[in-house]
Amino acid sequence: MSAHKVLKIYDRLLLLIFIAAPCLCLGAELSTPVKIASAEIVDVWQYNLTGTIDGRPIAVRLLRTGDRFNGFYRYAKKKARHAEQSAREGNGIWGEPLWLTGHFDRTVGRIRLTETRDLGPLTEGEGGNISGAWDVVLQHDALRETWRRGSKIVPIVTSVDTSVPPFPFQMKVRIHARNGFGSLNDRNHDPACNGGQDNSLEYFLDEIYLYDKERRVQTLSGFRAGGACSPSFPRIRDIKFDGQPAIVLAITPGASAKHYYLLWTYDKVKAAFVRNDAWNIVQTGWDDPIIDASTKSLSVCWASSGSWPFGSKTYTWRENVLEETGRNECGDPLKAEGCRHIGAGLNYRALCEGRQTFNDPVAW
Repeated sequence: MSAHKVLKIYDRLLLLIFIAAPCLCLGAELSTPVKIASAEIVDVWQYNLTGTIDGRPIAVRLLRTGDRFNGFYRYAKKKARHAEQSAREGNGIWGEPLWLTGHFDRTVGRIRLTETRDLGPLTEGEGGNISGAWDVVLQHDALRETWRRGSKIVPIVTSVDTSVPPFPFQMKVRIHARNGFGSLNDRNHDPACNGGQDNSLEYFLDEIYLYDKERRVQTLSGFRAGGACSPSFPRIRDIKFDGQPAIVLAITPGASAKHYYLLWTYDKVKAAFVRNDAWNIVQTGWDDPIIDASTKSLSVCWASSGSWPFGSKTYTWRENVLEETGRNECGDPLKAEGCRHIGAGLNYRALCEGRQTFNDPVAW
């Protein structure tokens, strides 16, 4: 064989190795970040659970990013009809969210979560926001073991919330962080970062990968989602109330005067997620959209600021388009001007101030 042919074969082998390497990395062990140049590939999964703590019904939403866990749960304010009662059917029985943050401890094979009353810095003792601790194991996509506060230890039992549409793929995301994904704390925030500066070019997510049995079947790209010192992560919701999962991604995560979201809804014919810009119409509020499964509606509220007017709008889906079905137009609160209710839906106080139905925060 000539030297020229040998060199051509060698070049082809190098090319095959270069192409195959990222695929081999992406198939790495779950929750082990894989570095690709300045980015890292991280496994993401959302757990939707129902169950009990010491016999009291709860509903849980938990997002896993690598070995980290973040989310919230709610207690039932009155006795649930049955153990598997869905949070989506709460109809006013669910209390305010208690927030969870923590990680999988590989040394003992357990998940350790801190429970807080808010998303502020973790503070212990009287007047602090820490309200408990979870020491749990993950079995069959559900959590069980113990909840603790001081000397009180009670059992936690959960199972998969079967009323929430199952997600048909495994998910990974491409993350950029100035000092690497490992520099972020359990809340996926860089504690060494100056939150007062615009760091969106240093902390962001720019691609979502969907897999079927370790085979990549779709890539969602063409965006950059992140904020001060923290990348954003996708959430799974039944936005269209059609029994199909949708992917929601906050462009600017965390506490903000205004959130913007990207939405991909599931197309059963294509067996793929497609970008849905109908969601843009609900981006006018000063808070997360209220997703009400009982009325199959989306609502947005905006509060007053000084003498600015306030009000709300409610929308329902017609195929792939959101149509306004009701609104509340409110006057100057400093002049005690009331609200005028137009069309369907709740009045302003019930919709925007009461919020008695179970409504998952979109960007938790």
